[in-house]
Amino acid sequence: METLAFGIDFGTTNSIVSAWGDYVRQALQKDEPLAFWNTTGGRPRPHPSVVWYRPDASPVVGHQAREQMQAYEGMGHAFVRSVKRKLGRNQDVELTGGLRKPAYEIAAEVFKHLKAHAEAHPALADLSGDQGKVKDCVVTVPVSFNGQQRRDIRLAMEHASLRLRCFIHEPFAALIGHFYNSATKLQSLRGQRVLVFDWGGGTLDVCIAEVNQDGSRILELAHDGIEDRAGDDFDQKLMTAVKHKFLQKSG
Repeated sequence: METLAFGIDFGTTNSIVSAWGDYVRQALQKDEPLAFWNTTGGRPRPHPSVVWYRPDASPVVGHQAREQMQAYEGMGHAFVRSVKRKLGRNQDVELTGGLRKPAYEIAAEVFKHLKAHAEAHPALADLSGDQGKVKDCVVTVPVSFNGQQRRDIRLAMEHASLRLRCFIHEPFAALIGHFYNSATKLQSLRGQRVLVFDWGGGTLDVCIAEVNQDGSRILELAHDGIEDRAGDDFDQKLMTAVKHKFLQKSG
């Protein structure tokens, strides 16, 4: 049995971890990765990248944290959203009661949550010893992430007892994930170039990739991205517009 390979998509809005290897193929009886979805409330979804610090400073991550934002924001509780956007800026995030934390320590809570959730999944929990432990990982990053931002990702992973194997650009990873199938692989794109448009919560990224003539290899030829046209920015503009209209109407 080959070692399982793990990939993590640490997103501004949502995050998820998946596994790939012979064991996964046997467990699923399918030739596709196993994604460890959050099934809270009976609905499969990625894990919200939200960290809730309760008054005793203990963290809660994911769907439960996002659910409680309206009820507990303030009142000695702190909710950190979109911490990915704060990485690499050498600025601590202010929480409650004068407590401050580096952004990478908050991001580490998201990685810890993903790791714990994946390892508790029946497909991995049945494996003996360290076989089902999430350790070495490939992690996706925006194309614009600089050295300091990547350093903070590494620090966050170290705090979560994870080891980085390599980074891969998010739009390129999306292309691989969308077209991967061991029977056909990239046959439908043989000899072609494709533009990938990845509109995330924190960044808007694009890349151009090319598949070789026999469909066996794919190369990333170019990429670019911007940081102020992403989902968070549109959320803020929509909320501002709605508040403005409400105040105009209601006085």
